[in-house]
Amino acid sequence: MLGMTLIAAGFLAVAGSDFVVPEGKEKTDRSIVLDALLEAAPERVFEMWIDAEASGEFFGSWARIEKRVGGKYEIYFLPPDHPEGDANSSKGARLLHLDPPNMLAFEWTAPPFAAQLNEIFPLPTWVEVRVESLPEVPGHSRLQLEHHGFRRGPGWDETYEFFVRAWSQILFRLDRHLASGR
Repeated sequence: MLGMTLIAAGFLAVAGSDFVVPEGKEKTDRSIVLDALLEAAPERVFEMWIDAEASGEFFGSWARIEKRVGGKYEIYFLPPDHPEGDANSSKGARLLHLDPPNMLAFEWTAPPFAAQLNEIFPLPTWVEVRVESLPEVPGHSRLQLEHHGFRRGPGWDETYEFFVRAWSQILFRLDRHLASGR
């Protein structure tokens, strides 16, 4: 069962992770930070985020992921309505960090109602996903998702609120998918 809480701050210590905030990006005074307890080994949880087919099973309708720093990290939602991914996708997002099975970071786009925010380059927001094993709870992992770079002003406040809800739903779908054994 999903053990998820929205918290104001907190970070997992991931051995060997040398991720630094990329040039052109800025941690602002507000970020989304979610913790989840998942019933799966860290390798499986990590694979769900980095494998295009697996991520399509819980995240979006389909994905285009190039497993290298600088490669595409594009998740497509509702592709029949937007086959080119111009809306309802992370089209244009790149993978920023890759440290299997502990951590990945990727750029993220604003939702269609704030599409003007996607015209800022490099894309201003990014997501860090950290996964660690829990020896005290065999067969489970702790996942921490952090979404950074939210500014204030037109479009930003609504986008922040949208992702507070959306990331919780995504993690719930990941939990259900892993629990189903698929």
